[in-house]
Amino acid sequence: LHSDRRRLVNGITAAKARLDARKLIDAGEEAAGSDMIYDDFEELGWVGSTQSDAQEKVGEQISVGDFLSSFQQGSQTTMDPLAQLARAEEEQKAINFLEGLDNLGLAYFGYFSAIPDLTEQALQLFVPYYSAEHRSREEHDFEIASFVALRTVEGYASPTEVGWALQSTSTIERLQATYDIMADHRIQLEKMAEHLSHQLLDCGEECDDLW
Repeated sequence: LHSDRRRLVNGITAAKARLDARKLIDAGEEAAGSDMIYDDFEELGWVGSTQSDAQEKVGEQISVGDFLSSFQQGSQTTMDPLAQLARAEEEQKAINFLEGLDNLGLAYFGYFSAIPDLTEQALQLFVPYYSAEHRSREEHDFEIASFVALRTVEGYASPTEVGWALQSTSTIERLQATYDIMADHRIQLEKMAEHLSHQLLDCGEECDDLW
């Protein structure tokens, strides 16, 4: 689930950059005599990025083509107009909510790394704080992993959810609560991603030619 969230946030970021760049070009704001496409893109923190810079940075994460391929098959399904309206409303609700969160709700603690890698680092970090006997327990690694996983949802979970998980003495309950939060976050990200995929498809070849 965490890998899915990282992939979706990367794809959404790339899609938004592609669409926003197209809007600037259409508005005639492309810098004269340069391949500069924007001066400051807040979502990515790219200050003075050029087309080549943007292509390189997005390429490190996920290509727009790969992003689109995740949703093109579903977009071809015929849907009742009322169902389409309801779906569009759900997508817009997800967008409004996620855009109000830092980095679309994906905490920077887990943005660049997978949970197993973060857990391994945490285990090494906490060695001085636990006795050898305590660390030898089979449950120890899972306990640390549950707290690591919880930290990766701090950007999306409510304070109440985080507080409950921190106070819980059950590793299984903490992991289950974190899993549920991750699953809900992924659903909201998928709604936003599908909305953006429709916009990219409408943009057509003009978006493909941007970078």
